[in-house]
Amino acid sequence: MQMSVSNYDLLQAKVDAELARYTEELMSHGPQEVVDNAYELVIKSELAVRLESTFLSKQQIRALLDQENPLAYIYERWENDHAAIGDLLCDTIYTAGNDAHRERLTKNKQRRKEEAR
Repeated sequence: MQMSVSNYDLLQAKVDAELARYTEELMSHGPQEVVDNAYELVIKSELAVRLESTFLSKQQIRALLDQENPLAYIYERWENDHAAIGDLLCDTIYTAGNDAHRERLTKNKQRRKEEAR
């Protein structure tokens, strides 16, 4: 019995191979090139992983498969829309600031209680 490979599996394999080629090419240029392109490498790696959990229609999968470099194609769209990560980072900083402030207040309150004894 022969198992058929879905277009989704083909797309994932194509994206994974593209990421491997990109990483290999980057590494062949030395450490400075890796550092200079670390952001792109991290985002492309994350996009490749997230592809597994993204629900795409058959038409979307076929259209991405038609792209010579689907990962680069997706990354280009990310570059145009990456401002959202700035908002997420700011939210994280704000939340961390609130958490640190609450922890500080709790520690100060506990310290005052201990000093009052």
